[in-house]
Order: sequence, then structure tokens, then C-alpha cells
Amino acid sequence: MRRLRAYGVPEDRVIMTGFPLPGELLGGPDLPVLKANLAQRLVRLDPERTFARRAGPAIERALGPLPEQFRGRPPLVTFAVGGAGAQTELVRKFLPGLRDSIRSRRLRLALVAGVRSEVARRFHAWISELELDDVRGDGIRILYEPDPPKYFRAFNALLAETDVLWSKPSEIAFFGALGIPLVISRPVGRHERYNRRWAIEYGAGLRQRKTRHAGEWLLEWLADGALAASAWAGFTSLPKDGLYRIVDHVRNASTSS
Repeated sequence: MRRLRAYGVPEDRVIMTGFPLPGELLGGPDLPVLKANLAQRLVRLDPERTFARRAGPAIERALGPLPEQFRGRPPLVTFAVGGAGAQTELVRKFLPGLRDSIRSRRLRLALVAGVRSEVARRFHAWISELELDDVRGDGIRILYEPDPPKYFRAFNALLAETDVLWSKPSEIAFFGALGIPLVISRPVGRHERYNRRWAIEYGAGLRQRKTRHAGEWLLEWLADGALAASAWAGFTSLPKDGLYRIVDHVRNASTSS
């Protein structure tokens, strides 16, 4: 917005709406789908009720009673490599450290290859190398879809059940507003460094630690409530209404014309 103004665009021609999050993950201006997904997520992310003891009344006022039937379900960690396949090798580094947690059903893992078949092939190979083929499906899965529209629908469906989103801080950073805690890998480019700073300063993101110890620090963050706290911070602090603001502006412009 500041850059457009610097280029001489009149201020009354610049409208800041915010990032348009997927409508199917919001459910409408009152966010019924987002809130239902978040309620389930907070239960899975807080197995020892560490965060709930601190924030329980605020959570209940916003979401109602939490669905306790989801307690004990292993949280789903989703790793997304980015549209260009950036940081694919990171999976090879952290997967051995997650092997025991996946086998013991303390964590589940989804690897997002996007529309890139070569990335999916490498994921399949590394899973086989670690002898995790027998837990494919529920314990570990790969999202690969060569058709972009189908991929975006599948990715949004995956996000609905995702408990932790691990990726570089591209536009993915804005998805913290859905109440999904972000584990932030190394940024690529200056704009991603700004995104990382923004997410962390609002409490929605945590910097990844050493990849080979991923299983340890993820479980530590579950036990001490750090991931649940990040989910809550993202939901309460980050803007969620960009999509509906855009719809309103387009509708108003159409009516006035």
C-alpha cells in the first residue's frame, strides 16, 4: 500500500483488504468452519491441557466447549515445500528425526509435493528408505496433484485437518490466521524475511529448530502448550476477513457503476 502511494496512486484509489483466505476454510463472515476446525485443533495440540489452564475461559467464550472426543488423536504436521519445490531436501533431513514419533503414533505427517511429480517421487523414496511404508495413509501421506485447481482444493481440505503447518514464510504465513500454528523454515527472499518477522511478532509462528531433532522439539512444544498458544495467537491477532472485504468492495463497485 505504501509503495503504491509512493508511485503516485491517489490514496482514495488504494484499498487494503488483507489476504483472501480460502472461503471453504472460513465458512462465512462469522467464521463457523474456521472456529469448528480450531476447536478440534486446540484439543489435539494441548494433550496435557497446559494451554487450556491458562486460556480456557477466553477459548470457551470464542469457540464454546471444546470437543474432548478429539483428545488423544495424534496431531497432523503438514510440511509444504512451496510452489517451486523449494526446500525439498529439508524433508530428507527431518524425516529420520520424526520416524519414531510417527511409528509410536504421537505425530502424523503430511508432505505436500504440490503439482511437482519429481518432488513426490523423492518423498516416496525417502519414506521407503526409512521403512515407513507400512504407516502410509494415516501415519504419513503425500499430497501430489498435477492439476492445479484440483491441487488447491485438495490442499485446502488438508489444511482443514492440519494441526501444525511447517513451511517457508511465503504467502503461507497468512494462513496462521486460520488458527494453524506455523513452524517457519528459512525464508527465501527479503519479502519472506518480513513475513517471518510479522508472524513471529504476532505469536503465530515459531522458528524451526535443528531439523534432525524435529521429533523432540515438536513433542516439547506439544507438552508445554507452545503450539496451542501459537494457534490461538494466529486466530485472535491476524486478519481473517480479506476475502469478504474484497467481495464487499467488488459488490459495491458493481452497484455504483
